[in-house]
Order: sequence, then structure tokens, then C-alpha cells
Amino acid sequence: MSTAKVTVRRSHAVRSPQSGAAEFIDGSGELLKRVGRYVDANVGTLCLTGPPGSGKTTLLQKLAAQRGRKLHTVIASELVPSDLLGSYKLRGGATVFVPGLLVRALMRGDFFYIDEVLHADKNLLHVLHSLIDHRREIYLPVCNRTVQARETFRLFLSYNGVNGHDLPRAFRDRLIMVPIERLDQKTERAILIKRYGISVAQASYLTLYAELTRSVSPHSGASLRQLLQAAAVVKEGVSMRDAAEECILNGVAGSDERLRQDILNRVMASELSNFEPPYADAYSDPYADNDNRELVKNGVDSDHA
Repeated sequence: MSTAKVTVRRSHAVRSPQSGAAEFIDGSGELLKRVGRYVDANVGTLCLTGPPGSGKTTLLQKLAAQRGRKLHTVIASELVPSDLLGSYKLRGGATVFVPGLLVRALMRGDFFYIDEVLHADKNLLHVLHSLIDHRREIYLPVCNRTVQARETFRLFLSYNGVNGHDLPRAFRDRLIMVPIERLDQKTERAILIKRYGISVAQASYLTLYAELTRSVSPHSGASLRQLLQAAAVVKEGVSMRDAAEECILNGVAGSDERLRQDILNRVMASELSNFEPPYADAYSDPYADNDNRELVKNGVDSDHA
């Protein structure tokens, strides 16, 4: 097996997909600091686990920005190995090897993030073995070459769940598994109030609705992304009920009518069934709730305002 470095013809610049959703990490920044130490130590590949919308992508965006590195983000289920590794293509009348997204990143020393790694092609996982351990290299079978990662290159993986038992044991043993928990309801409420200026009552309705979906479906309940979307349309005058059903319920339940009905039954049995807050007087001050006042004052959303 040759270990010569690959020489490639310059190709078009890669535009890295960016997360359009506003996601958050813990307000204290402790999680950011702790994960940052793993990144700087470079002793293994980080795999973030947690429910959708818990802040995995934003955490990595912050880490990359702090270190002046470009972060490339891909979703494993949408790719085949050649998208990441590369392939031979016709360029200017000649057949040349064009490196894939991952290979370009490791040659440039960028940060690379593969989301939903549980859905990655099994052949790709096998190829990644030598990249996620101490060797930090990747073998390209199509051209029989091995490419060494630059010192600043970092690979990150993630999936929505609580364990990695669906990953092969040999692969899992090479990872540093970091769970990312959902924010608590009080913090979510403060974020909605600060970002969109909705009332405490409106934020309370939306966060309680989200919590009810999670009580029915812990691993696929409402994400913070969906809460933010609901708050945004409430600010524009959409009723809380319509916003909750269209931005939260429909996304959580999808085509699962049984799940939809279970959530609606839970909502009807809760205090939300008779939730009629005043919109002008007592709730006109978004900081009327002392807990939210403290959270907002302490900058829970300062990095995303």
C-alpha cells in the first residue's frame, strides 16, 4: 500500500452547508469549555449525542469560530463514500482525481462535521477507522493512496439518540462520546422571550406544549428549533394554538396519526386546554417573571441575539 501524498488539480471551492436553525448551548458556557478542551487536546474524535435541536451544530460552530477554523457540515444519510473521499473526473480533456469534501477538509486543516453518523454507509465507517484514531489518515482505494490529515484538522460526528450501540464496536471504541442534553423549560422560555420579545404567557404556552410532546415521545419530541419557529410566528400575530400545532406538533408527529392523537390528548388534559392569557397588561413586560429576568440578564442568549 502506498503512503504517498495525493497531488490533485485545484478544484472549485467547496461551499460548506450551514445550519439555518438557531440552536443554543448551556448559558454558562461550561459545556463549550469542556468540549473545547477535548478539541485542543486532540486525543480522539468527538461524537456528540442528543435529541434534535439540542445545540450540537451550534456548539461546533462556536468551537470552530473560536479557533479560526472553517467548519464543513454534512449529513451522512445524504452522501455516498465518493462524495467524501473523491473520484476520478474528466477535467480539460484529462482524467484527474478530484478529492471529496472530507479529503479537502483534512488537506486544508479545516473542521469537518458528519451529522447522523448512524445512517452512514458501512463502507464509509470502515474507511474512517484510520482517521478517527491516532493515525489520522485516510486511505483512498480508488487511487490507492493514503492522505495524512493536517495538524489543525478535526473530525466531529453526531447522531440523535442516547447511545451508540448501533455503531460497530470497533468504531465506537475510537470515539469520545459527549451527550448534549436538552435545555430546561425555564431556560427555553427565557430564550424565546429575549429573542422574539413575546410575553411570558406566550413563551410559557409554547414551552409547555413542547414539554408535553416530549413526555409522549422522549426521543422525538419538540426541538428548540421548532420552539423558535413557533415564537417567531406568534410575534407576527399567529395564535399560540396555531403556532404550536403547525410549528411543533406537525413536525413531531409527521404522518404518525396515533402519535398526533396521543399528543393532542395530553394537551387537552393539561392546563393548556384553558390557557387564555392577557396580552397587554400583566404580561406586557417580557421580564415580568423573575426567573426569566435573571436568565436574560445573565446573557443566556447573548451569543445568538
